[in-house]
Amino acid sequence: MRLRVSGAQLDVTKDVDRNLQNLIDAIDEAGEQSADILLTPEGSLSGYTPEFDRDRVEAALEAITDHAKSRGVGLALGTCFTESDDLCYNQIRFYSKNGEYLGFHSKILRCGSIEAEPRGEINHYATTDLRTFEFEGITIGGLICNDFWANPGCTPLPDPHLTHQLSALGAKVIFQAVNGGRNGSLW
Repeated sequence: MRLRVSGAQLDVTKDVDRNLQNLIDAIDEAGEQSADILLTPEGSLSGYTPEFDRDRVEAALEAITDHAKSRGVGLALGTCFTESDDLCYNQIRFYSKNGEYLGFHSKILRCGSIEAEPRGEINHYATTDLRTFEFEGITIGGLICNDFWANPGCTPLPDPHLTHQLSALGAKVIFQAVNGGRNGSLW
């Protein structure tokens, strides 16, 4: 089985409406290129922040997934999102080409200072166990930013070699969402 992947390089802002339009445009382009799935940057819907309008992000998520379904494009959507457990996750949400929600990967190696009491996203985002998903008959996984390279300058957490763990779980493709182009930092 072959998988045609499209990647979107987008400005990620705190303006959910602007992000929504950028994602719609990216989905349209992916559809024109006959992509099976579109990978978007970390925080591309909500903005790279734990402080977002939850209702607005939920409504925008519905619009994005409906649009992707209408174009026959699956999603590996980077966003921050508050789940039903009322915890906020920096995540990649996976959707099939027919719009079925497959689940999410939450960033595991969250960034934070190396000081005695870490500051940064490690204090703002919850995490879950590593998992894989079935997409078009292919086992896939996701990693977000530091999950891939475990830079000790960015996280106080040890390197659990997440790529190796995903491989052991059967992942044939690993999607990595990164937001490396933001101006300034929330942390």
